[in-house]
Amino acid sequence: MITNIIWDFDGTLYNTYPAIAMGFIKALQRDYNTTYDYLQVYNWSRTGINYCSERLGEKLGMDPEAVKESFEAYYLAGTGIDELPFPGAEAVCEAIVKRGGRNFIVTHRGRASLERLLCKHGMDAYFDELVSSDCGFARKPSPEAFDYIIQKYRISIDRVIAVGDRQIDVQAANAAGVFSCYFDSGGETYCEADFQISDLFQLLSIINGEN
Repeated sequence: MITNIIWDFDGTLYNTYPAIAMGFIKALQRDYNTTYDYLQVYNWSRTGINYCSERLGEKLGMDPEAVKESFEAYYLAGTGIDELPFPGAEAVCEAIVKRGGRNFIVTHRGRASLERLLCKHGMDAYFDELVSSDCGFARKPSPEAFDYIIQKYRISIDRVIAVGDRQIDVQAANAAGVFSCYFDSGGETYCEADFQISDLFQLLSIINGEN
């Protein structure tokens, strides 16, 4: 039985990509009086903030670090788009806690904004540990942060599933030897994942052994 979940955050637990993409767009408008296609920025942001900054810098002939700093200043001040947990996120976290299990987050996001969003929607109490970019672990697809959690909490790997919306989440889970679940609300799949879902409520069947 699966009793522990290692969650990715952006695009998995919370629907943050629209606000991130809009943060880039608005920062470019405010600081550089320029803009770029929202859908393209949205897709780049799914890969990561650094990647999106690099692509925008390349396309607009700008310093990627300057683009990133401009985005971060705007985003941390608030973009006006509420970033909500995906439907089913709270239900799954609660189900894990009720069976005596644990929820963890491993994310490339900084801890301050992570805690702010969790507390804002009352999700903070569900998690035993938050592993953010501030912790200094190698970034996914390295399994380093996953291994740390497994060892610290003495968890049997056959009782852990890692859920994420990117291939690197699945690759990190596979390298750590835990079950992997690829989440994409649009129905995209990734063949290296043990499980594929388009709705977080589907996780309830997986952790209950019905899939």
